[in-house]
Amino acid sequence: MNEPPDEFPEFPDELLERMQEQSNEMRDRRMNKAREWPPKEATAKQWTAHGLECAIARGSALCGYVRVSADHPDAKLDYDDVDVDVHGGLTFRCKTPDGGAWFGFDCAHASDWFGFGDIAVVDEGGVSPLLSEHPGRIWTTDEVAEETERLAEQFAERAKVKNG
Repeated sequence: MNEPPDEFPEFPDELLERMQEQSNEMRDRRMNKAREWPPKEATAKQWTAHGLECAIARGSALCGYVRVSADHPDAKLDYDDVDVDVHGGLTFRCKTPDGGAWFGFDCAHASDWFGFGDIAVVDEGGVSPLLSEHPGRIWTTDEVAEETERLAEQFAERAKVKNG
């Protein structure tokens, strides 16, 4: 078996910069492509709270989404530029065809259990299952709905503050 090197080669700054630029371009294309969201086939629940459209969909985990209109002060911002308090922080933004945006959060963080079966660890003994009575918080649809409504309330307040 090959041993890993003691030192890894350094990448030239130009290569790292180019890789970062490509990553940013791909992210911008993904976030700024107008599309309907959440996809209807994945929607677990859709409703209105605090005057904003809300939805829950399941990808690998339950996710909560809030839609803001084109005139909302946050509609054009990247999700990581919006200062709201939501589980795990915002992890999603999708532009809507009318210029608004869906913002979302997911329940697939290290503190969450999201149904991928057994958890394994790799250590000096090899691969072994991680035995735990509770590997993380199991979010229910109702709990995600509450968190989504809390997010909707924050977006509604942000619109009031910024629009006067």
